[in-house]
Amino acid sequence: MRKIIVSAAFGAAAEWIDYTLPTWEVFADLHDWGIYVVDERPEGVASDIRSGRAAKIGIIEEALQDNDLVLWIDADAMIVDASEDIAYAIRPDDFQALVMEQVGVRTNPNTGVWLLRQDEETSRFLADVKVAPMEPPFADQAQVMHVLGWGTKYPHGMKPMRGSEYLPRTGWMSPSWNTIFPAPHHPTRIRHFAGGSREQRLNGLSEELAKLVEAGAVTLDQFPEHVCQKVRSLLTNAS
Repeated sequence: MRKIIVSAAFGAAAEWIDYTLPTWEVFADLHDWGIYVVDERPEGVASDIRSGRAAKIGIIEEALQDNDLVLWIDADAMIVDASEDIAYAIRPDDFQALVMEQVGVRTNPNTGVWLLRQDEETSRFLADVKVAPMEPPFADQAQVMHVLGWGTKYPHGMKPMRGSEYLPRTGWMSPSWNTIFPAPHHPTRIRHFAGGSREQRLNGLSEELAKLVEAGAVTLDQFPEHVCQKVRSLLTNAS
C-alpha cells in the first residue's frame, strides 16, 4: 500500500514545522509512510496565517494521484505517540476519516488531521469542497463542514444541520489522533496546537517536545538548532 503524509510549511507554518516534522519522520519510518511537505506558497494563494489551509485541497488531490492513502497533518500538529499506524483508523469501506472536535457548544470535523483514500468518491467530495464557501475563521474546515451537512455559523450553529451523500462513507477517528491543545484526551497520539497565537503555539510545541525528549521518544539531534536551544532551556529550568 502506498501511503504518504502531506502538509504545507510556508507562511506562519514554516516556524511550526521545525518542531513537528521530525516527529512525523519517526512515525513514517516505523509504519512505511512517505512524507511530502510543500514549503513554497502556490501561485494564487494569499500570504496570511491561513495560506496553507487555502492550498490544502490541491496538495491532497495531487498526492492522491500516486498514493492509496493520504494523511494531511497541519504543520502545528505533533505526533507524540508513533506506536500505532493511523492507516488502521480508517475502515475498509470509508473514503475518508476525521476527528470530531468539540469545544464548548461547537461540534465539528477538524481537518488538521485528515485521512483520505484514493477513491472515486474522494475525488467527487474534494471537487465539491473546493467550490464550497471558505468562511472565516475556519477556511477549508468550513468548506468540509458545508459539504458534510454541518452548519457553519460560529459558534452555536456549528453542528449537523442537514444530510449529505458523503456521510455514509465518512469515518470518525478516536480523538487521540487529533487532540486539540489543551484538551485532556488520553491517550494522545497527535497533539494539535491549533487556534492560538504564534507565541502560544511555539511555547506549546516546545513544551510538548521537551516531554518527548525526556521520555526518550525523540532526540534533539533530529531538530534544528534553534529548536534545540529552546527545548534545552526548558529542560534545564525544569531540573
